[in-house]
Amino acid sequence: MPLDTSIANVGEYYSSHYLDSAFARDLRELISGWRLQGRNAPPRRVEALSVRYFSAKASALEYEPDQRWQDEELVGWHAHLLDALGYSELSPLDLPVAGRSAYVPTMSRINRYGKPWLVICETSFCLPDTSLKDGMPSENPLEMQPAAHQQTSADLKLFDGDWSRAIGRLLTEEDAPRWVLFLAGSQVLLLDQRTFSQGRYLAFDLDDAFGRKEKDTFGHVAAFLSTETLCPNGESDAVLHDRIEEQSHRFAHGVTDKLQEAVREAIYLLANEWVEDRRRRNLSMVSRRLKNEYLPGGNEEITAEDLRREALIFVYRLLFCFYAESRGGELGILPMSDEAYRYGYSLEALRDLELAPLTPSTEEGLYFQHHLKKLFGIIHEGFNPGAHISKQLQIPEGGKVRAFSIQPLTATLFDPGSTPLLDNARLGQPLSAAGCPPSVPQPG
Repeated sequence: MPLDTSIANVGEYYSSHYLDSAFARDLRELISGWRLQGRNAPPRRVEALSVRYFSAKASALEYEPDQRWQDEELVGWHAHLLDALGYSELSPLDLPVAGRSAYVPTMSRINRYGKPWLVICETSFCLPDTSLKDGMPSENPLEMQPAAHQQTSADLKLFDGDWSRAIGRLLTEEDAPRWVLFLAGSQVLLLDQRTFSQGRYLAFDLDDAFGRKEKDTFGHVAAFLSTETLCPNGESDAVLHDRIEEQSHRFAHGVTDKLQEAVREAIYLLANEWVEDRRRRNLSMVSRRLKNEYLPGGNEEITAEDLRREALIFVYRLLFCFYAESRGGELGILPMSDEAYRYGYSLEALRDLELAPLTPSTEEGLYFQHHLKKLFGIIHEGFNPGAHISKQLQIPEGGKVRAFSIQPLTATLFDPGSTPLLDNARLGQPLSAAGCPPSVPQPG
């Protein structure tokens, strides 16, 4: 079961492959225990806030972001959310930063092991993008500014900067907490002192969670954010995040081992198919005889290292494509949302074909090689068919021209000159075993 859509694993804070494949399984015991508690369990208490959330959201629509502090319902939303998650008896305080030259207002600080463990901060109620009028900028919580009225003492100098800088300073102090729980109306961010500077953290979309009202959603939210799992009362009690992190690293290590094994197998298959092609065409396996096989300098010799290096480059190209396609929406490198690319050029299309059994008449075909050569070529050179065509000659569909584009990636990896031996070979359909092996896990 994949990670819930209301939770964003920003910067791959945890291994995405672990969260999509094993995270829900590791929560079964915790979730089962919560079911026995009924309405008193954190997931049910959060779920029960649905009406209050949408009422607060409706109020937020009537104000500009910096004016929402004046509405009592908006101001009280975070207190209700914290109470549902199990945080009680909170004491607001101003925390010093930069040698006590400025102070950051917080809702509370919780200690464990005699040291700061969790700091809770808030900003004004931020609306989701889907609720904003056309043309209005996104309300990014980390770009909001701490407000003077949030301070417990007006005599202290308020930190000058947005919340991203303020939290960054909090997390670099000598007595920095491990976590910052940052509340922003429709969003909650869980920020880790060890990874915040790398842009890696967890973000929770409460608007999506309350909008879908799926019980599993609130179980996942509570598993990450409740005091029971993030700040257990007993000093010896295990923190769920530590166990998740350990499992995530272990899972990623296992995937890496399998990936290394699959890469070795793919290199072996590619090299063997090249050898078979040379035998079929009675070509030398130690000398370059074909056009375009020669390297700069005119060296005719072919060594085992030459073939291994080219096969490795070929496999790295495949891994890059697998990753870029699986993260198409985030990276914006390969247009997986476009049907023309997905069905005509992508590796995904090849994976479907690879599952079909070969017949004697198709076994010696070169479709896989030609498909991959075309894909690698458009990645290296780019693809923008409408760039040099007059707008008068373009045929729009529904007001838009149906054509995808790819920016050129002129890195050495996809340079055709990096694989002259493989590019001049006739690699039959056994190439599919190396090109799209089911045993190769997609990164991430």
